[in-house]
Amino acid sequence: MLRFLDRREAAVLAQDPLDTWAGHNCDQHHFNRLLTAGALEECGVAFHEFDNVVYNCRGIMQEEVKRLGRAGDMKLRNLPYSATGPATAREVFRKIGASLGGQLRRG
Repeated sequence: MLRFLDRREAAVLAQDPLDTWAGHNCDQHHFNRLLTAGALEECGVAFHEFDNVVYNCRGIMQEEVKRLGRAGDMKLRNLPYSATGPATAREVFRKIGASLGGQLRRG
């Protein structure tokens, strides 16, 4: 496993930071390239896939998961799940707006 992680780290560090952002040449990009190139097998890593709906669901996918009839399948939500869920995002922005409105009235 450490050999694989070393290879991934080397790939990420070799990437130009100015040409890296979420979804573009990011660490996941390099992981996927190593994965498809057979690096896990070369490094002797036993790897298993986990269903993203069950173990890593993001809030932005909430409606699609419901549409698929899989809302009951979720066991572990991605850390920012609630922050990206539409209802929670609206509530957060409402509270921020109310807080800013109060500050503006005082100032």
